[in-house]
Amino acid sequence: ARVTRLHLDIETYSEVDLTKAGVFRYAEHPSTELLCLSYAFDNEPVQLWRPGQPLPQRLIEYVRSQGEIRAHNAQFERVVLNRTAGKKVGFPQISVRQTVCTAAKMAAHGIPRQLGAAAEALQASHVKSTAGRIVMLQLSKPRKRHPDGRWTPQNSPDKFKDLYAYNIDDVEAERAVDDLVPDLSTAEQEVYWMDQEINERGIAVDIEAIKNIQAVVAEYKEYIERRCVEMTGARPTQREAIAEWVRKFYPPLTDMQADTVKALLTDYRVPDNAKKVLQMYSTYNMKAITKYDAILKAVCADGRLRGMFLYHGANTGRWSSLIVQ
Repeated sequence: ARVTRLHLDIETYSEVDLTKAGVFRYAEHPSTELLCLSYAFDNEPVQLWRPGQPLPQRLIEYVRSQGEIRAHNAQFERVVLNRTAGKKVGFPQISVRQTVCTAAKMAAHGIPRQLGAAAEALQASHVKSTAGRIVMLQLSKPRKRHPDGRWTPQNSPDKFKDLYAYNIDDVEAERAVDDLVPDLSTAEQEVYWMDQEINERGIAVDIEAIKNIQAVVAEYKEYIERRCVEMTGARPTQREAIAEWVRKFYPPLTDMQADTVKALLTDYRVPDNAKKVLQMYSTYNMKAITKYDAILKAVCADGRLRGMFLYHGANTGRWSSLIVQ
């Protein structure tokens, strides 16, 4: 019988922090590599591939022939295998339109996006194991205290045995939830592919302008800190000390929450000197400017930000944003 689908899951290592850099910056970094790859054609047993082994010819031919590939958060598998890690082992390029994301399916049907939670909610025949997660996190990044700088199959065979079992288990769990939930409609699958193409194209960023903004912000924060210390004897990061100083002039101050401070800045009962200090505190600690740091951590080598939108990120079906709000 002709194979109709391939389920795929990878485990990776990188010096880059995936949570801060996002998958595209992560995938292009020279240190990013595959630790293992598990896959299954239709309902066949799950197969495990490890670096050092030749890539199975059947797998190569299937991907090259544009066969359908299913993965949980398929963007991760596609992007990582299409860039540094995949190129190191000669993995063929995966196109957007040959992918089906089981996480997107779950979200669109009101089921938890996270694989373990989805399997539990659906009472799937194979519930995802949580045993290997800690090992996976340990093996996926450098370890400062390890004499070799990281764990490897040579220095930690037992940990890698656990990782391989975890990787295989992911494919089993992913296939189980996939079988229980209908595919996206044809029109909705097109929306998902469009989302992937938008994420792949990315948004051009003016890096020079961002660095200039950061320089101005740093200079202004230095000025605010200096003025705040002159007036109160405390730095704007010392919340309780600032609150104590403000209460000398406005005793009703309850807390230093952003909404409280904002309301007090327009309250005629608050003396001007207390308002000035509250304004400095608020400006110095504002979160909006942290997005510039986030942009520089995630921007790709060609100056574009990618992977910033999450398909069906909210229960209503709208997108949510990732990396840079």
